[in-house]
Order: sequence, then C-alpha cells, then structure tokens
Amino acid sequence: MCAFVSSSLPSDFFAPGSALAWPFLRTSREALRLYQDYDVEHPESSSVIIRYFHSNALHALGKTRVSWHVMGEALRLVQEMRLYDETSFAELEWPEAQLRRNAFWHLYIGDKSASILQKVPISLHQMCLDTPITTIFDENMACGLMDTTHDPSNIAFESQLRVGFHLCFRLWYTASEMLIDLNLLTRLQGRSDAVATTPPDTTTLRTSIMQSYFDFTSILHNCPPWIRDPSSSEDPATNEAMLRFRSRSFATQKANLFVTLHALRLVLLCRFADRGFAEILGLTNDPTMLSLRKVEIASDLVEIVTELPFEALQANGEPCVEKLRQVGVALLEIIHSVTNDAISARAKSLFSTLLDVLARLNSRVSDELSNDR
Repeated sequence: MCAFVSSSLPSDFFAPGSALAWPFLRTSREALRLYQDYDVEHPESSSVIIRYFHSNALHALGKTRVSWHVMGEALRLVQEMRLYDETSFAELEWPEAQLRRNAFWHLYIGDKSASILQKVPISLHQMCLDTPITTIFDENMACGLMDTTHDPSNIAFESQLRVGFHLCFRLWYTASEMLIDLNLLTRLQGRSDAVATTPPDTTTLRTSIMQSYFDFTSILHNCPPWIRDPSSSEDPATNEAMLRFRSRSFATQKANLFVTLHALRLVLLCRFADRGFAEILGLTNDPTMLSLRKVEIASDLVEIVTELPFEALQANGEPCVEKLRQVGVALLEIIHSVTNDAISARAKSLFSTLLDVLARLNSRVSDELSNDR
C-alpha cells in the first residue's frame, strides 16, 4: 500500500514519492517471498490485493512488463479461488467476502483494460473459464469498508464512489464484449472466404454489436450529478477538509470515466475500421471520413481533459497517461497520412494540446521507454 500510494502521488503533493516507492516496494515484495508458497496454497483476499497493489505500483513506476507479470499472478489466484463464481462467497464472513468481491471486480476491469489497450490475452471471460461469471456486483450494496464508526455521510460517500466504479465496469465490459464479437464476426467471414462457401448469416451478430455500441455510447449520458459536477457534492454538515477530499475524489472518478470513454471510442473505431466493419458503427470505410471521426473523438477527449482539474488527471496515474498516449498516436498518424488540410490542421492543434498535457503528467513509462532506446 505504501509503495502504491508513494508511486501514484504527484510530485506536487509528495515530492519524494518515487524515491520512497522503490524501497517500500522492494521490502513488500521480499516480505511476500518469505511465505509465497504457503500464500499460494492457502489464498485469501490479501493474497490477491497485495499482488494487485504491487502491480499498480510497478506500473506507476514505469515497469509495464513486470507489472503485467505480477498482475498475472493475481489473476491466476482469482481463477483458483473461483472468485468469478458467486457460490465461492457463500461460507465467507464479512469483511473477507466483500474484500474478495471488490478485489475480483478490480482485477476484472484491469484484465479488460490490458486486453484492450495492450492487446494481451484476456483471462477473466466465460470463454476462458468455460463457465459464466456469476459474481454479483450490486452498486447499491452497503459495504462499510471506509468507516468503522458508520458515519451516515461517509457511508453515503462510499455508495457514491461505488456508483462511479460500476459505470467504469460497464464501459470496459461493453467495449470488451464488442471486440470479442468483432473477432467472432471476422472469424466467420474469414472461414467462408477460405473455403469458398456461402457466407453464414451474421445479421443477428451485427445487430447485437450495433446495440452494444448504442449502449456503450450512452453509459455516461445520465451519470449522477456528483460526477457530472464534482463541486455539487458539497454537504453543509461536512467540514471543509472533508468537502475538498470528496470533491477531489469525484473529480478523479470523472477524469477516469470520461478519459476512458473517449479512449475506448477511438479504440473501437480503429479496430472495426481495420477489419472493414466501420459500417456497423454507423460510419463509412472511407479513410478521410474515418480520420475526421477520429479527430472528433480526440476533440471530445481534449475538451474534457482541459476542463478537469489537472490534479484529477495526475491522480489517475499511468493508466490515464496510457489512454491519452493512444489518442496522441492516432492524431500523429492522421497528421502524417491525411491529405485533407482542414483535418490535418485540426489534428495538429489537438496533438499540440495533448502533448502539453502528457508532458506535464511526467509519465514514468515514457521515461523508461526513453532509457531503453
């Protein structure tokens, strides 16, 4: 936990963060090695959570490959503990049951994020598990993990955070399902082309993908007021320091949600266009029109990024940087490939703004990549 927090805090708030993070992380990993075999044979919530924090700390420190390897250990424990099966929680007492449930959903989203953004194999899907995922996520479930005194305002605050987390889950889940369906559609078409047979009827699958896309784009349309406007969450009965903390928390969630939304919109567009299925998303396969749409998505992203408090972007760490970088790469490709002057000029303007934001975020992953060259 100390390593993760130290590595994630912006230097403006905690200057020695990364310098302290490494000793904390090394100590924690060495401590885990002392009982690692026993921990694997008798796993509990802490077994998953410790590895999850190690992975996040490594990612924040720029060690992306090592981070994914450690995340893989946590994912394998999740599979062995069958945390994807609701019945696995039946005999557990509070708070162990809730900690395992929360750990599962964090790993679930992390698995989706890695598979979509980094193109690594997915682990937590019913096709890999050979069984449906039945673990319940109830956004209205009272957890009481944040406040042992059961302060009503803190309990309400935790519930609000869970609503935001559920919105994040829906974004990743829907986008992931669309890409899995895209792979199936591509396979069906490729198989018919290979054997020169009558193409299978994919109308139902295409309609399903279209509906998923409509659902995806509308997930944040009616997001709660405390996410839409974090300052609106003020409670007169709460002290000023707590108000600032809660407002920053909601701003951080808003940054995560909307940056994720626009980054995934761009990923979906690129993947479907690359396979020749842009029409399923209501677009043509014309390169110029596709470039225009990519620029429009990038514009939506830059608008929200420049509107948010910069500290909200900083608080989201390397995962946020990774999403912004992917959009920047798409803009750079447009600048160098599109002959339309208006689109190219708009892409250059957006890229310049995005590059400035990325430079201010001071990504450690970028530093590591530079050092490797």
